[in-house]
Amino acid sequence: MSQFKIYRNLHKNCFSVLKYNPAKKGYRLHAHVDEAILVGVKTKVMQNGRKRVIQERQKNVHAFIMAKEIIPFPAGTLRLTPQTYSDELYYNPYQTEEFINRRTREYVFSHPHVLLKNCKAYLFDKHQGMQYEIEPNEK
Repeated sequence: MSQFKIYRNLHKNCFSVLKYNPAKKGYRLHAHVDEAILVGVKTKVMQNGRKRVIQERQKNVHAFIMAKEIIPFPAGTLRLTPQTYSDELYYNPYQTEEFINRRTREYVFSHPHVLLKNCKAYLFDKHQGMQYEIEPNEK
């Protein structure tokens, strides 16, 4: 079981992170993040929720990125190489049934690492590795 469920929060313009709570036997809100690196990722689209979105034309939370680990960063601190942005993890209930690699249009059900930045999710190329620098906070 993945420890974290992440979804794009359209009201707060960030990502909401739910963490599994064994005492309550379910996921509870853990944090809101602007930028993070996710490790051990799987994607999940609840098809009944997707069908409801299409029928009612009203958005609801029904698709998640599941992760074993999350490494959050303060907004604006990650500076990434251009290669990092080449493969966006994309989902739109009106256009796709599952999460896809936006460039190749292939389904993505799991991936070693995903970057969250600018309200988008990006796949890290496993051969390229994670290439990023943390910019110091300026005061």
